[in-house]
Amino acid sequence: MIKIELLQPQDEKLWDEFVVNHPDGRFSQTIAYKKVLEKTYDYTAKYIVLKKGEQILSILPIFYWKNIFGMKNLVSMPFADYGGILTEDLNKPEADILINFVKEIIDGLKVPFLKINADIDLDKQNHLLNYFVKKKNDQRAVLTLSPAKIMWENILDRSVRKCVNMAYREGLKCETETSPDSISNHFYPLYLKTMKRFGTPPHSLLYFQNKLKYFNDKMKLFLVKDKNITVAALLGFAMGETAQITKTASDLKYWHKRPNDLAHWEFIKWAADNNFKRFDFGPVRYENQAQYKVKWGAELLDNYSYYLFSQEEKKAGGVKPGGSLLEVKSFKKCFSKIWSYLPISITENFGPFIRRNIGR
Repeated sequence: MIKIELLQPQDEKLWDEFVVNHPDGRFSQTIAYKKVLEKTYDYTAKYIVLKKGEQILSILPIFYWKNIFGMKNLVSMPFADYGGILTEDLNKPEADILINFVKEIIDGLKVPFLKINADIDLDKQNHLLNYFVKKKNDQRAVLTLSPAKIMWENILDRSVRKCVNMAYREGLKCETETSPDSISNHFYPLYLKTMKRFGTPPHSLLYFQNKLKYFNDKMKLFLVKDKNITVAALLGFAMGETAQITKTASDLKYWHKRPNDLAHWEFIKWAADNNFKRFDFGPVRYENQAQYKVKWGAELLDNYSYYLFSQEEKKAGGVKPGGSLLEVKSFKKCFSKIWSYLPISITENFGPFIRRNIGR
């Protein structure tokens, strides 16, 4: 018997097992991430489960919030490169049950559409894909892992090996230090400076503290130090078959010593040594970023967002999925320029407020 419902507390363990065992499962689809967003930004979770008897067939994690302008948002998943449906193969009646349940939520909340960020599994599910409007996004870079020695000798570009060796010769040390102290005193100050340089509002310290609290050893922080000074940091997650970078931070003054290359290599080597199958570098947004990630042997893959419209919007011909004002290129460029000149005390205090409202 097919049953669809919002996630019940007694099924949280089954949910996580389904995510971890699914080849396309990501940390952002777990219960831990649900708790992070609920505790940090007070978003409302709508986690959907399609079951056949006691067996989970499909899951869809969604978050709802209203911003300061009264605009309602329904996204899978906020602040994450990946969201969307994880599923077994569904026949058309099963797919119809899932989609009709989602549409009831969309119409009940009176939002114009559900936006799904980079659903890897959806393109493989024709019965589901037919319901969505598909929009091309940035690419993503994924490295298929093999033993570290083989990657070093045969996969990494010569320039990468040269940079990593330079970091070693400069006396840089990379350590895995995933602890409350390393998050607060080493990673976060460097992260604030990096976000200011990029002209991007930062998350709060609480956001990262909650990630550590709920993900525990699945969260990985690699710190590169020059003597006792933290000069670069790489934060990511390791779960199922995939290790994934989510945040990078570094001090410009030390770039000539190649700390970023050392951090990447140590994380990749760790993932290979611990039998992960993939290393996900995340989105590729511009040419230099693509060149950097390809040098590590990563494959560039297409990335899409998916939109499921409300009944009202469909009747009106559908809205254009454009996202927030900060996604308009001309405004984004101007905003980033101004933000990069603000004092860190201002960016630290107001950045999380902006993040909470735009959900990215």
